[in-house]
Amino acid sequence: MHPSTACVLTRGGIARLLPLVALICRLFCPDAHVWAADTHKGFALWDQLEPGLAFGEFQMNENETRIAVVRIDPARFDFVLCARSEDGLAARSLHEWGEQRDLVAAINASMYLQDNSTSTGYMRQGDHINNGHIAQRFGAFFVAAPDDPSLPTATIVDRDNPGWRETITRYALVIQNYRMINADRRILWTPGGPLYSISAVANDGDGHILFLHCREPVDAYDFARQILHLPLNVRTVMYVEGGGQAGLLVRTASLEREMNGRFAADFLVTGNIRTMLPNVLGVRRKAGATKALNSDLSGTSPHCIGTRNIMGSTGAD
Repeated sequence: MHPSTACVLTRGGIARLLPLVALICRLFCPDAHVWAADTHKGFALWDQLEPGLAFGEFQMNENETRIAVVRIDPARFDFVLCARSEDGLAARSLHEWGEQRDLVAAINASMYLQDNSTSTGYMRQGDHINNGHIAQRFGAFFVAAPDDPSLPTATIVDRDNPGWRETITRYALVIQNYRMINADRRILWTPGGPLYSISAVANDGDGHILFLHCREPVDAYDFARQILHLPLNVRTVMYVEGGGQAGLLVRTASLEREMNGRFAADFLVTGNIRTMLPNVLGVRRKAGATKALNSDLSGTSPHCIGTRNIMGSTGAD
């Protein structure tokens, strides 16, 4: 593809072409209808935002419901808990958290109690403890910043692991939530639940961390089932928030986007309603990475920023 053409084809433009491709396949190759449908459904619109950070959108089912995914390489980025219980200030929108903490991506850290501050599960970062109680019903722990370089830089510890309790003590950042899918890729939720927007965090088989968000209300079981069928290679998936509070932020030079869950009011009014969140899980470039990134971008054509590798691989960076 010629570079000038690549700059014109945005993610949305490619997505709009896919139904036409499917129609042509049905007309001229009747046996190809399954291939066309599967390609549209699992099509990886990965946009390589910068080294180690990619954004993709996947069609979840036959309607227009899509799952947005941020794929993060822990070797290039640090994870940080942004909590109002630590700085004593008011809850903030994802955009505000991103601006104040210089984040390239962010998602809900967890559900929270009625005090609009305390996580529903165990949550700490360094010496700061937001909730020191381990919830018996929550089976996943997001962990980052280990005390031993031989340990994964960031991962999700499954409570089925016999050594989970000792493992989480080795990490400076620990956030506990419900499991949707366990490390054996088995869905733990039952079908037929209510429909709501969903934010989730996962690890994949290549050591990446995935932030996932579905704005349209969906059944949590269907959400989990579709994730297993998409080319994401997920392992443990933990649910972090649902409904209007579910959100996802991407904040880079090539893409800046804040995605929010749907409130009932969304069906009656136009515009996006921003939710104030007390706790978010943020992603920040490692020390020294910003200078290197600026050097890399200095030679990039401004017309092509944000459209690089739109048709890129779903594999490791």
